[in-house]
Amino acid sequence: MGEGLVLHVISKIIFVLTGYAMNMYLGKVLTPAEYGVIGVILSIMNIDYNFLSNGIRQAASSQIAAGRYERRDLIRKSVIYQFLVAVALSLVSIVGADAIASVLNVPDLANDIRITAVTIPFTAMYFISVGIINGFRLFRAETMTMIAYCLMKLTVIPYVGSVFSESAYGTLAAYLSAAVVGSVLGLLRVRKIYGKIPENEKKEKPRISSRDFVRCGLDFLIFFICITVILNLDMLFTNALVTDMDQVGYYTAATNFAKVAYYLLSALYLVSLPILTAQYSRKDEEGCSRTIQELLMVVLAFVLPIVMIIVPTMSNLLAGFYKAAYRAASMATGILMFGQFFIGMFVIFYIFLCAAGRKTYGMVLALVVTGADALACRLMIPAMGINGAALATLTAGFLGCVLSWRKLTAIYRNMLTKQHLRLFLMDLALAAAMALLAHYWVTENILQVAAVYAAVYLGYLLLLNGLKVISVSEIVKKIRHN
Repeated sequence: MGEGLVLHVISKIIFVLTGYAMNMYLGKVLTPAEYGVIGVILSIMNIDYNFLSNGIRQAASSQIAAGRYERRDLIRKSVIYQFLVAVALSLVSIVGADAIASVLNVPDLANDIRITAVTIPFTAMYFISVGIINGFRLFRAETMTMIAYCLMKLTVIPYVGSVFSESAYGTLAAYLSAAVVGSVLGLLRVRKIYGKIPENEKKEKPRISSRDFVRCGLDFLIFFICITVILNLDMLFTNALVTDMDQVGYYTAATNFAKVAYYLLSALYLVSLPILTAQYSRKDEEGCSRTIQELLMVVLAFVLPIVMIIVPTMSNLLAGFYKAAYRAASMATGILMFGQFFIGMFVIFYIFLCAAGRKTYGMVLALVVTGADALACRLMIPAMGINGAALATLTAGFLGCVLSWRKLTAIYRNMLTKQHLRLFLMDLALAAAMALLAHYWVTENILQVAAVYAAVYLGYLLLLNGLKVISVSEIVKKIRHN
């Protein structure tokens, strides 16, 4: 698991950095109102993409990793069903564009929504190919494909700057370029894998029925549809209920930074899914518990500190990354980043529940949390504006995280140790120290902000290691051994 975890973290860091580079460029060359329009389009595309990146993808990965069924048949079924989902989403985008634009109070974007349908089939093949590669635990090939996809999105800079007069068209063209390159590279790798599977495997292993495969994919799909809605509902409600388009633009900036926590945590669940599935299929409950303990240690030692460093100093980050006017979104961004962290933990806990055969509980809980999020957005945004949108997401994420954790404690024992508690207390102390620094430190220099973040993060890890709260080498050793 060690190599896979490191590679996935690297790919997520590149994903975040390229996303920030893209959004920095758009935020600086466009007005807040124009940037808000891009935010609405990307929110719609994110909903489509999360249908494609979740469901069939996880079903393929988990079933291939479990090794119970013929793998060539699994690959064929995965590609076919993913393509059918893509066709359905494309039709919705084309036929329902006017209705979607009307509901979101952006009738001028109907044609842009129709154009997003072009990107969907290519994106579908990209996601299913990396899912298949993940199931075979070929983490290097998976990471290289993901990195190529991320880098191609940077074509938004020449597209918006020189090729297209409309910034929305340039952004859509960049996403299409990334999807085409990612799908071609991924499918070529899948073809190579397919050819190496022994022919006699179809005699030794049964084929999974279409019903069982679709049901497995549907369980994942329903859960991740809910997560997708929770991740994007605040932006859509903000666009529908907030009349000041500058505020919508500020909240677009908030969502871009807040999701860094979720993206980093997603690297953990992508790696843990095939690992825990394989352990559970062998009835290795002790191995599952050990894996969970180590993943929680990684969260507290390496991911949560990033949130604790950024949130108290968010005002400087927004001003340096965009413009000084974006300081107005600092409170919303901080609240939303904590909300996205809790959503990420909810997803990780769901994967743990899946390993124990508790998919249904996680799915039902996700439906409940989605309803609570919609209600919270409807009530809080008219009263508190973009801060209310962020608070609604925080409420939903916290609810899902706590209730899923409570279920896990009834299944797995001794998931938390004294070392986990010490780490959490140190993370809180780090947040307090950064809040004190933010009181005296005001800047709009993004390089200075980045340098301070890097120095504090590295210093914090060295402090934890020096105080023997953690041993970085021991954590790496345990992960690699597992």
